[in-house]
Amino acid sequence: MTTEEITTMAKAELVAIKKHATEPEWDTLRDGVDKLDGGQLENCIYGKMTGFCFSQRAYELVEKCSGGVFFNLLQDDAITVEIQGDGLIRNFTPLERILLHKLEVVQKWIKELE
Repeated sequence: MTTEEITTMAKAELVAIKKHATEPEWDTLRDGVDKLDGGQLENCIYGKMTGFCFSQRAYELVEKCSGGVFFNLLQDDAITVEIQGDGLIRNFTPLERILLHKLEVVQKWIKELE
């Protein structure tokens, strides 16, 4: 999968997040954009909005926004999975994948959606 394809999916995911997140969730993400950290459970994209990336609400947002496409840390090829109802996402959405490697890019996208 190319960087351009991953970027396109990540941008679509962010637009979907803005659509499906509550106003307080979006505001928390936008206001905390400078503290985003894909490696922290409270400061990843979904953790920032919901308080914990494995919360039921985070799971609901991932299901609505990710398109079911995930990456692991060791490869650039996407895997499509059916999200299980346990609320544990063991891989990274396209947006989270970019956040792990290019924090400033994701921060810029969020600011542009304000």
